Amino acid sequence: MPEPRLILFANARSGGGAAKTIIAYFSTAIGPEHVYDLSHHDPRDVLRNEFASPASPSTAPTRIIVAGGDGTVTWILATIAALSRDFPGRPRPPVAILPLGTGNDLAINLGWGKTFNASSLKSPKKFQALQERVTSAPTTALDYWNVDFTNFSFPNSGDGDGDGLPHAVVRSSDGPNTSATSKFWNYFSIGA
Repeated sequence: MPEPRLILFANARSGGGAAKTIIAYFSTAIGPEHVYDLSHHDPRDVLRNEFASPASPSTAPTRIIVAGGDGTVTWILATIAALSRDFPGRPRPPVAILPLGTGNDLAINLGWGKTFNASSLKSPKKFQALQERVTSAPTTALDYWNVDFTNFSFPNSGDGDGDGLPHAVVRSSDGPNTSATSKFWNYFSIGA
């Protein structure tokens, strides 16, 4: 079986500029066609193409790398979950995390650490070790559920997409008092 193909999603607003270093390094290392800055690319479009591509035994499996915080990671996980419903039978690609957020609870719980030092990518040995870890890491299934919100007013500011909602919340109808659905991921964490 061929080596897994890597796709990197990075939130340039995370990590105090570290994501920009990661984007630049991975663009050189795995090719810019596999690296996506989430401030310029919608992961639904990228992953829809991934899910729609015909799979065969000779096709390299895909591993997703997410450079960002818990919100960025859950945005990618929610996108993969939604596309899995649209393309039944297609395996969900495993997701590795380069934690760049403030809490990084999900990354800590899954063994990816509290923070990622982007300057470590300058060492070819460290990058090779990271690449080997990403391609061989065990996968962990997470439970998730939807929570529906109804009859509430949407805020006027947010993540910059115009509706004032985080990416994990999807508006179900238009109007000032309407409904939305959000996904929640089940993992256990105690902050210290």
